[in-house]
Amino acid sequence: MNATPRPGTSADVTGSTAAADLEDVRRRKNRPGVANPFSAELKHRDADCEVSMPTSLPTHIECIDPILRVEDMGVSVRYYVDVLGFEEAPWGTDDFTHVMLGGRGIYLCKGGQGHVGAWVWVGVGDARALYRVYKERGAIIQQNPIRRPWALEMQVRDPDGNVLRFGSDPEKHS
Repeated sequence: MNATPRPGTSADVTGSTAAADLEDVRRRKNRPGVANPFSAELKHRDADCEVSMPTSLPTHIECIDPILRVEDMGVSVRYYVDVLGFEEAPWGTDDFTHVMLGGRGIYLCKGGQGHVGAWVWVGVGDARALYRVYKERGAIIQQNPIRRPWALEMQVRDPDGNVLRFGSDPEKHS
């Protein structure tokens, strides 16, 4: 497994999902009716992933990972790892750590940063299948899977009241 990137360091994008992620970016970018707010773009190549970047920025974006405030790091890490299936970074401390799921991550910070009750979108392949697993493991299900115009979405709360919105492609009406 690749080491978890620390804040401000380069993320490793050479995993087996890089091609699928790039295809997903291209598919979403080419959706009809979705305007690009930047008219001029640069092509940035990072490992096996080519990313379009606006010319108005002086650098490329390596990652965007939310930082969630937690009150008890031990309780939070156990919930994210044992119930939600994340992996904890080997460098984590009692005050700050990183948990990863499917090559993507969330930072957890004890006190000090942000406010309890943040919301995070997590795109997945099948929200309904994930719901069944999380329900069996005792996850705090705030909202069962529901069909929305943008996704089949469910909401899972962590012990501190932060909400993860897991969503997959919307189900077709039968």
